[in-house]
Amino acid sequence: MKRALPSLALALAAASAAAQAPAYKPPPPQPGMVYDRYEASQRLRLRAESCMRDEDALGPDCVKKCASGYVTLDSPPRGPRICRSERPLGTGPFQPPPRKQTGVQPVPPPEPKNVKPGA
Repeated sequence: MKRALPSLALALAAASAAAQAPAYKPPPPQPGMVYDRYEASQRLRLRAESCMRDEDALGPDCVKKCASGYVTLDSPPRGPRICRSERPLGTGPFQPPPRKQTGVQPVPPPEPKNVKPGA
């Protein structure tokens, strides 16, 4: 018991330090600047599978992480994830709506060539 006490205290100190570390905040948007924004693709996670490495579990969905050079904006808990570019595109009178990220569709397997109809 006496041996476990120092390691337990060290673990508690590390956990409290991690809890007090400030979360990363994306740089605030500059007024009058236009940023590239997109809505990250998401899919429904099935019971027997987990999310891939480039996805986050968000409720029952798997949502793609933002690409490099983009930051996550504050999104509603059940809404889509919106990613914004870190650097502005330029100045403009209005911000266009975010575009949708399209996923890569899998290629279907080739059809067998020597199959007789009805067999």
